[in-house]
Amino acid sequence: MTLKIWQNGLPENLPVNNHQTDKRLTGKAPECREVLRWIGWACLLAGIDQITKGLIRETVLPGTRITVIADVLFIYYVQNYKSFSWFVPDLPDWTKVIFLVLRMIIILSAFPVYKYYVKLDNRNNKPAFIALVCLTAGILGNLLDDLFAPFTTDFIQVFQSPSGNLADLLSFIGVSFLIIEMIRRFKKKSRSG
Repeated sequence: MTLKIWQNGLPENLPVNNHQTDKRLTGKAPECREVLRWIGWACLLAGIDQITKGLIRETVLPGTRITVIADVLFIYYVQNYKSFSWFVPDLPDWTKVIFLVLRMIIILSAFPVYKYYVKLDNRNNKPAFIALVCLTAGILGNLLDDLFAPFTTDFIQVFQSPSGNLADLLSFIGVSFLIIEMIRRFKKKSRSG
């Protein structure tokens, strides 16, 4: 068997470097990196949420309240057996399935919605990306509790509010950045038209 060697260099249609790749593939690489960045950050933050909940379950007794900043921030460990939230009354078990499905739909639709808004602005949008990551991580953190734990571990208390956890805090940050982005978009729209 002989090895065929090109004597006059490489054929013209063979890509030599990254700049000569197929035009159909060039637009996909940045989008794939962005998806990986979103998933990576969301999983990292959801993982930190799960680690903090595990540490609290292992080191603090339920009902214990520890002052972190006097009259402002406390660690107050509560085992939350409700599937949705402290302000929602006890609901039938079938509603847990509905909330589970809704959270999965939100996670699966989050990135396409984000990409739509980025396309409208024709630029990367950091507040929208932070909102996307935080909301996804918050939903994922509490979703993991619903799937693998009999209760949600709530332990962050600010002033006299009900206890929450890192996933709840991430969801709050995500919604805050979403509101900031909506205000920015509204101001931009009112200036232009």
